Amino acid sequence: MGALMIKTKMVPDELIAVISYTGCFKKTIRILRELEEWLKANKVKIGGSGFVIFYTSPFEDEGKYDVGFPLEEEIAGDDHVNIVRIPGHKVLYTSYKGSGRMAAYESLIDFVEENNIDVIGSPREVYHGDSVEIQFPII
Repeated sequence: MGALMIKTKMVPDELIAVISYTGCFKKTIRILRELEEWLKANKVKIGGSGFVIFYTSPFEDEGKYDVGFPLEEEIAGDDHVNIVRIPGHKVLYTSYKGSGRMAAYESLIDFVEENNIDVIGSPREVYHGDSVEIQFPII
């Protein structure tokens, strides 16, 4: 397999709906579907692909996560769904398909270490159909 492309980009300000979750990573997909149903039931326009923000190591089976979607419009959350505005920020990112998750994280971590880049927040995985984009927020 060839080297992964690692790039930087600006992520604009975004309004997101998230469900905070602690437990098994595999269940985040089910929570993403649950959130999508909640958004549809509340007739909210989803503004992009679903994602998971990791507050614990992405390599652990158990962790603490925010599972969410970007939104195109304001809505009130409830006791289960939080609505949050994230200011625009720069990310270092790469994408993978299939079983390339570990290699993608290792490439990003190696790149960060080799280039003395300051990572300033939690990694995010954005799910675009069959490919996954991993983002590290940086200065």
